[in-house]
Parts: sequence; structure tokens; C-alpha cells
Amino acid sequence: MDSVLRKFRLRKERRESEARQKLKKELFAFNSCVGHGFPSKPSALAYDPKLKLLAIGTKSGDVLVCGAPGVEFSGKQAGNTGVSQINFLPGQGRLVTVASDNSVHLWQINETDGHATLSLVKSLSGSSSGLKTIHACCVSLNGDQLILGVDGGSIQFIDILSFKLSSRVIHLEAIVTHAPEEVRSNPGNIIAVLQHPSAHKFLVGYNRGVIVLWDDNSNSPTHTYNTSQQLESVSFFRGGNEFLSVHSDGSYVIWGAADAARPKDLASTPYGPFPCKAINKMVWKSAKPEPFTIFSGGMPRASHGDRNTVTIMQGSSHVVLDLTSKVIDFAVLCGGDEVGSSDFDDPHSLVILTEEEFIAIDLTSEGWLTYNLPYLHSIHSSAILSAAHVSNVPESFWNKLQEVGARQLSGHSTQDWPISGGYNNSTKPESHDLLMTSHEDGSVKFWDVSTTSMHLIYKLSTSGIFGFETHQSDLTKSQELEDEWPPFRKIGSYDPYSDDPQLGIQKIAICCQSETLVLGGTAGQIIVLKFAQTSQKLDIQVSSVSIVADSDNYVWKGHDPLTVRSGETNYPAGFQPQGVIQLYPPSLCKSLALQTDWKLLAIGTAFGYAVFDYHQNKQVYTKCTLNAPGGRAAPRRRSLRRSIRESFRRLRGRRAGQHHKAEHRGARTVEVKVEEIPAEQASTQRKDTDNAGQIEAAPSTGAGDNSSPPSPSGASPSTSPKHVEAKTEARSSEDVTTSIARCIYFADTFLLNAQEHSATLWVGTNAGTVFIHQIVLPSGDHRDTESVTCILAKEIQLRHGAPVILVSVVDRTMLPISEPHVLEQGKSPDMSGGHQVVICSEEQFKIFSLPNLKPSTKYKFTARDGTKVQKANIISFKSKSDENYVEHDLACLTNSGYIYVFNVPQLRNQLKGNGIGLEASCVNSGLFTVDGEGFFLKSASEYARLSLSARRITRPVCTIGLAEGTRLPLCLEDAESGSAAQEQQPVTDAAVAERTAVANGIVDDPDVVLLNHNASGDGDSKAAGPTTSNDVDATGAPGEMVSLGTVKMQMSESSSSSVVVRNVTSSRTVVTKTTVSRTTDDGGTVTETSTDIQHMNTGQVRLSGSENLVPADGVQEH
Repeated sequence: MDSVLRKFRLRKERRESEARQKLKKELFAFNSCVGHGFPSKPSALAYDPKLKLLAIGTKSGDVLVCGAPGVEFSGKQAGNTGVSQINFLPGQGRLVTVASDNSVHLWQINETDGHATLSLVKSLSGSSSGLKTIHACCVSLNGDQLILGVDGGSIQFIDILSFKLSSRVIHLEAIVTHAPEEVRSNPGNIIAVLQHPSAHKFLVGYNRGVIVLWDDNSNSPTHTYNTSQQLESVSFFRGGNEFLSVHSDGSYVIWGAADAARPKDLASTPYGPFPCKAINKMVWKSAKPEPFTIFSGGMPRASHGDRNTVTIMQGSSHVVLDLTSKVIDFAVLCGGDEVGSSDFDDPHSLVILTEEEFIAIDLTSEGWLTYNLPYLHSIHSSAILSAAHVSNVPESFWNKLQEVGARQLSGHSTQDWPISGGYNNSTKPESHDLLMTSHEDGSVKFWDVSTTSMHLIYKLSTSGIFGFETHQSDLTKSQELEDEWPPFRKIGSYDPYSDDPQLGIQKIAICCQSETLVLGGTAGQIIVLKFAQTSQKLDIQVSSVSIVADSDNYVWKGHDPLTVRSGETNYPAGFQPQGVIQLYPPSLCKSLALQTDWKLLAIGTAFGYAVFDYHQNKQVYTKCTLNAPGGRAAPRRRSLRRSIRESFRRLRGRRAGQHHKAEHRGARTVEVKVEEIPAEQASTQRKDTDNAGQIEAAPSTGAGDNSSPPSPSGASPSTSPKHVEAKTEARSSEDVTTSIARCIYFADTFLLNAQEHSATLWVGTNAGTVFIHQIVLPSGDHRDTESVTCILAKEIQLRHGAPVILVSVVDRTMLPISEPHVLEQGKSPDMSGGHQVVICSEEQFKIFSLPNLKPSTKYKFTARDGTKVQKANIISFKSKSDENYVEHDLACLTNSGYIYVFNVPQLRNQLKGNGIGLEASCVNSGLFTVDGEGFFLKSASEYARLSLSARRITRPVCTIGLAEGTRLPLCLEDAESGSAAQEQQPVTDAAVAERTAVANGIVDDPDVVLLNHNASGDGDSKAAGPTTSNDVDATGAPGEMVSLGTVKMQMSESSSSSVVVRNVTSSRTVVTKTTVSRTTDDGGTVTETSTDIQHMNTGQVRLSGSENLVPADGVQEH
């Protein structure tokens, strides 16, 4: 498409200077940084007691390794296959994952220049290696083998150092030799494989209750244990002299390892005698003065079978942890395993992984308190509705917020975080950064995102303002046990249910300097709060604001507004309500703006917008947009094909004559209609609500049919030629409510003339209309008594009618004229003139000069890119080499997940990156910070953090500090050549690799690929004779996987010649002359020339410079 447009000179190529290209590298860089929150759909858990590292795997193939706060590593399995099992190689910084497609992957934490990363070393495919379906696995005592319980009841082995499937197999018949006759032929699938803690033995447990202790030295079974119930799992005691088995009827049995005739104790059912659900996992840990017994499940089936529980028992102490989501796994952290030499396990912590949250419990504290999590927070404990970010939070306010937050967290354990592996080498953050998330239950959480570890510092709940009981987010604070049996205790913060969905907070506006917070809710409630360090008794004043006047005869048929609690109420330290503004109709807040210097706030809804003076608690201005110009725009169903057709018609019209050219140029200038409201109409404009028109009238016409005064260009809307925009999809009136006040913005700028600046309000709607108001503020002495005046001064109607998503006024240096709390510290805007306003719709960017609103620059985004903009913001970019150089540019996010950066005011593309994919939840939840970062929900429970700035990249910088000789050396060798294999992730999708090469300009013809893997040598390959393929040059990295149809070839690092791969489609004789120049060790140059004559048959692949022929569906390593 671009080439066609350029051919007909519809798009001009603009080349930037070399200096600008160099500067762009100093300013812009797209980087995916780190994830915050809880991983979506967890499926596996593992803990390394030697390195004190925790690993979590997910159903989407993500692998997350965590240690001390700031120590974090992540990786992803190929093909998005889920992680079914994880096993650490203790003390080696390695782990093995078993995927849902039966492949096995070896991971290793590699350190380079003080920075460690998690790398995939090698993968073993079950389908190609002869590996059967894996049901259970464990690591051998020496850490050199992976013991696999596979389909059919057999045991297979993987040699970890070479990561190859061993030829050794222990068949089912050999394992169950001493099992009872009735189960010997069919003991069921393998449920558990467990390594003995101190000997070369392992347990093999079968579904039907047969357990076998296998001696690896004698290669024979030593004992066979028979149970009558279905087996769920097994667990060794410390030392390995005893083990326990748990079963599907909620019972467990303790066995002596040396006595298989009978169990050491009779089967015990903790919550019997009534039928119970299965115990999924149980561990027994020795401790002083009494041991711990911890297990999941086992509840009475009839009364509590639907609960998700973990039971902790020690002597007379007994508690059942009641969780709100399914338990995936748990691990007990023991001091004896960490030091390696102790007669006791000495458990000190319990970590529980559920489907929706991660919980850590201090087993050494009285009452078994929970830890305050430094990471893995369940940020979706109540559904996230919106978010806001504040950079450079003042130190004084930050300290107050942390102090109040510490009081809220006083019920947690005071012990240090137990998962303390690794070393955080990150530098101290330059500033305090705050991320606020609003939730469906009416709460707002304040997160510290200054570093790579996002942790909670304060939580605000608004449900108490409206008479609802304030629920504690961390239910572990309630230590009282219930009277019923078993002794349940609610634990965890995840609560998917809300008392009333109307409590939800939709918008957040904050000013850290004045410590003021404003929240916009789902039921039209606007809450104004001020920060206080002590609790106070307050009587909340309620103000009503009607956006749709009674004279409009509009009847609201939705929900009723919330009722504010009357009388004095005690509110704890923190943000305390000062007043509540109730909008009518009580619809959800769509946009919100706060100006603390003027003590004003503006609210936008689907019915219009309002301005409120929260200092005097009075309404300033309202406007209903239901029947405003463009309020119900007609459907725009202009396709891309039609737009291109009309573009070519305009092109032919230009060639027809100068008259037609001038006419079309005049049509292109009529993009915006600017309507100026005379000052003498101010008295009527203040009553816009009453003059909005009848709601039940016939639908108004679209923006093009509006009978407003002619635009400054002199063209009348009824007579001007039709302007065509390229649209990629239809937009109907059902897709978007055009009356929504989408964005709202305060600015002190030049609106009426170029000599005096004044307070202004800008409101952009979904109909492509921008309403511009002048605000008259009383002087300082009269601010308490005189009223604020808001006058509609001007109006902009975008011709294309797309929703307006951003309005920002910038000074002559492109610094945004914004509220004080978002400006850079120590930098004020230039108020001497030269202001411009940037208006971004979903389809176009336009810049107007002020005060005359003359268009200066325009960029038709949808017409060029084919997508629509969903989020936009003005961002400050600092040079990574010169902190004194700053640019203020426009960043935007499209509905397809791509992120762009455009410079202002030229509106030229500076950066493009695919950051978050195509999911609508990611796009709608996104936000850009003023210093070049972005936060996006990649799932309901996890934020993805990315950076657009080359200077500010927030990534974990950490190491694990392995001691010398603790890691066994890998021997990943190729069986044929004996050379070291490449430790990399194999390419599993040939089509993806081929499309990537073509898209990057590396390969034009997918049938021929030439790779040169030696930078110091020159390869020259020529072919004579008839051929149907072309040689294409491409440069590949050593060891790069190249996909060619169904042929995959991996080049080793030692390759020093160019290789031509040909896909021959007919029988022919090919004469190939190859000239190779290489540099010898003594600095000389050796040139070798060879001629190869080869008859090639259809379906074969020829490697020039080699005598090997391979079938087209084979894999050749060269």
C-alpha cells in the first residue's frame, strides 16, 4: 500500500538528518521491562532451599523465579505450552520444567557483568526423543538425573548434564514384581516419584495404591507397600526412615521405610469419620518442641467440600486456612534444609500458591501471622477499573503515606522476608513513583513502583462513606477462630465479590502538593478527600449536580444513587472525605480533572459535563451534550477501498486542470469548524443546561450537517466539497455513545488574545467536538465569597468526527501547560506566548496555534496505519547521555497493541513498538507516565511495565552469587560432530521464522537463503546451468535457526563459509563454483576455490560447498 501511494506521489518520503537519527537513539528505545502483580493461571511451584529461590510456572508457559526483593528472573517456554511441573537442581541455579506437550526444558541463571538472566539451555521433545507421557518426576540425589514416571507405569531417565534421554528404562513388570496379583497387571498411572533424602533410592507410587521403594544401586525393588485406597501423594520424613501416603478418602498412612508388611500406624482421617474429600498433599516436619503436620484438602465432603483449605497442626494448635481460590501447591521452608546439617527440619515459613494469589505464613510467630508480601501481590483482589500514575512524589507526602500505610499493615509478621536468595544490584531510584489502582469494591490502592518490586504502601476504602461495612482486605488480621469444627480462619486478600458494583471507582485525580484526592465512581458519586495523619470525626456534606435539566423531560431508568452515611463518622488516618458530589443522572464518571490552584474540578459523563467549585461547595457550570452539535453523529461507513478509489479520482482531477486542483486543495483545508461565541452571549451560555434542547426530539444530524456559522476559511459546510478519510472499519452509532465527554482538561493559556492568558477548560467528546471555556476566577481576597464564572468561548468540530481522547496545551518549548502535580520539578511553562494545543482523536492528530486556533500540523493516523488510537499522552524524554536535553513528544497506543511516539509539533514518527499484543483488556487498561514508561494489564492480575525512553529503563539488576564449583558443568555435545551444541531455544514454527526474515528485509525469496557466519571471511558462490531459484544475500548470527519450507538448518559457531540452500523443484544438473576467503591464525589470507557438479532430483535440498544431500523434509546440521 505504501509503495502504491508513493508511486502516485500521495505520500512523500521525508528523510531525517544524521544528527537527528543519532539523537533519536539517545532519546527513544522500546524495552519490555518487568511484570508486576500475580502471574495469570499458575500451575506449578518449586523452592530451592540452598539458594532460597522460588519458582512459579503458568499455563501459558511463563516461568518466574523470585528471591529477595528486587531479585527476579523470567522466561517463557516455546509455543506457549503450559508448565505442568518444576524441579530445581538444588544449589546450581538451574531448574527443569515439564511442559503440557510432554517436552522437558532445562533452564539456567547466567551471570554477565553483574547482571543475571534466566536462559533456556536446551529442550527435549517427547515426540521426537521417544519419551513417553510424563506423569511425575523428581531429581536424583546427586542432581545428575531426572527420574520420570511415564505412561504405562515405567520409569525413564534424562541425563541432565547432556540433557538427553537415557537408554535405561525400568519397566512396569520389574517395579511391581512383589505387588499383589490383582493389581500387578494394572496398578494404574504413576502418581508420584520421590527421591530418598539420603540414599540412592526413590519411591514410585501408583494410582491404585501400590508404592514401591526402588534401590538404584542394586537396580531392584527393595520394598512394596500396599494400600486399599487410591493414592494421591507421598512424602518422606527427615532422614528417610519413614514416609507417609495420602489418599482420596481424606486419610493418611505412616510407613516405616524398612517394614512393608504393615504400616507404622493405622490409617487416620483428620476430619472423619464422615466421608471426606481427598488430601492432595501432606508433609510432616520435625521441630522443637513438636512436629508440624501440614496438608491441603481433606475436608468433610457434605459440609465443607466446596472450601479450599490448607491445614496446619502442631501439638494442640490447629487451624484450617480458608482460601477463596483453588490451592495449586504449597511448600514448607525449613531451616534444616537451608543449612544442610541438622537433626530437625525446623520449618519457619509456609508458602501457598493458589489460582488467584500467593500467601506466605510465618510458622515461628504466635498465631501464625502472614508476611507482608514484597511482590506477587494479588492486585486483582477486586477487579481493577482504572489506574493513575504520579512521578516525582514529594518526599514529605511520601513519608506521610508510608507512615499511615505501616499502621494498616501492623497485623503482619515482623520477621524478614524468608525467600531471600540472590543479590539486588539495582541503584537507588531517582524519584518516588506512585501507581494507584481503583477497584470494583470502592477501594483505591497505592503502590510503590519506584523499583522493579511493586509493593503496597497504603489502601483507601470508600465503602464506609456510603454506609457499607469496611472489609479488611487482608483477612488474616482476624485471628479469632470460629466455634465450628474444623477451626477455620479466613486468609488472603482475593475477594471477587463486591457488596455493590456501584461502589466502583472509575477515575482518579490527585495532587500530591496539596494532598488532595478526587475519585469518580460508577454511580455518579464524586468524592473529594484530603490527607490527614490522625483519625477524625467528620460529617460529610453532599452536593447535587444535575447535568440533564428537568426541562429536558429526560427520565433516568437506571440504578439509584448511593446514599451517603449521615451524621459524624470516625475516619482513620489517611485520605478522609471532605465532600461528596452526586451527579444526576447517576451514571459512571467518564473523565475527571482537578485544578488545586483554582480549587476546581471538572467531571465528564455520557450525558455531558460539569464544573464544580469544591472550595465553596457549589456548582459552577453544566452542559448537556445529548443534543449538542454532533451529539448523535450519523454512522460513518466509509471503507478503505472506497477511500482509495476516491483518492485516485482526486488525483485525476488534479491532472485535469488548475481549476480542479485549486478546488480540491480548498476542500482539504476545510478540516475544522471553529465557532467563536461572542462575549455578550456569556449570560445565556451560563445556562447551557436549560438551552440544550428536547431530549425526545428527532435525532439530530451529524457534524457535517450542523447549521453553525461558517468556518474562518470561508467554506460553508453545505457547499464545500466532500473530504474523504481512509477508514479501515465501519463506525456506527451503536459502537460509541457520541455524547460522552471523553477527555477534560484545565489549562492557563491564551484563549481570547495573545496578550493575556487566562484559566480555560477544554472538553473533548466522542463526536469529535472540543468545547473551550474561559474561566473567570475572583481575586484572592474575594475567592471565599464571589463565584467562579465559566463561559463557553469557542468550539472546535473535527470534520472526521472521531472521538477526542487527548487535549493538551503546550508552550513554545512543547512543555505541557498542565496541573501543577504533573509538571517536572523545578520547571515552569513559558507564559510569554507562542502556545499551541495538541488535539488527538482516535484517527488524527492536529495542532492549533493559540489564540486564533489556526491549524498548523496534522497527521492522519488511521488513514496511514489502519488502526485507531486508544491512549495518548505527552511524555518528557531525556537524553541518556545529556540529562539537560529534554524533548516533549506524543506517545500513543493503538487498538492493535502497537505503541508510537511522534515529535511535537512536526508529528513525525520517532518510534514504533509492539508492546502488549491484541487483547482489548491490555489496550483499555494502559497508561503512559510523564517520564516515558507504560503500564498495561497483560492479564487481569498482572501489569506489564515497558519503557519508551532510552534513559529510563526499570529492569531487575541482580545476581545469585553461586560459589565456585557448586554448578556441575554441562556437556551438551552433538552426537555426530562432537562439537558443543548451541544452548538456545529451538525454533518450533518454521513459518514464523520465514515470515520474520522476509519482513525484516533479510530474505526476498523464501526458497533461497544465503547465510554468512564468518565476519572475517568472504564467501562467493556462483551457479551455472538452468535453475529456478535466485541467490539472496543475508547475514545471520552464529547458531541462528533458519527455516526454509519444511527444512530447518542450524549453523554452528565454527562455520566459516557461506552456504547456499536451494529448494529444487525439477531434475537438473547444477554446476556450483565456490570461492572462500578466510583469515589464518598468523594474519594471512587463504583463498580456496572449488567446483561442484551435482545432479539434483526433485524434492532434494542442495548445500553448496558440501557433498551431502538431504531430503526436503529432513534436518541438516552443517
